[in-house]
Amino acid sequence: MTGQRIALLHFTAPPAIGGVEALLAAQAEILHANGDAVTLVAGSGEPSDGYRLVTIPELHPTSAAARAGRRERCPGPDHPLVRQIASALLPVLAGQDQIWVHNAFTVYLNPFLTVALRGVLGVLNSKRWVAF
Repeated sequence: MTGQRIALLHFTAPPAIGGVEALLAAQAEILHANGDAVTLVAGSGEPSDGYRLVTIPELHPTSAAARAGRRERCPGPDHPLVRQIASALLPVLAGQDQIWVHNAFTVYLNPFLTVALRGVLGVLNSKRWVAF
C-alpha cells in the first residue's frame, strides 16, 4: 500500500465509452486496490466504489467553453473561462500527491482547460504531474 492521493484528470470519465475512459477505470481500480485514494476529475461521469468523482462541466469537450475555445486561437490566462476552470481545479488538485492528466495537455479539445492547467501547474509545482 502506498497511500498516495492521486487525481486522474480527463475530459470525461466512465461510463463514457472510449479508450481513455477504459484506461481511467482500470487505473483507478488498480490504484485503489493498492491502497491509494483516487479522485477522478472530469467534465462528466458517474461515481464508483474505487474512486471519488469530481465533475467540472467546463472540462467536457462538448461544453460551451470547449466549443468556444476551438473557435479561438489560444485563450490567455486571464480569459474568464480559464480563470473559472482554474478556480474549480485548484482546491481539488491541491489536496493530491500526484496529478495524472490524460490528453488535456496535448489534444486540442478544450484549450481553456489546457491553459488553466498550465496556470494550476505553476501554483502546484511541488506536486508530481504525469501527462498521458
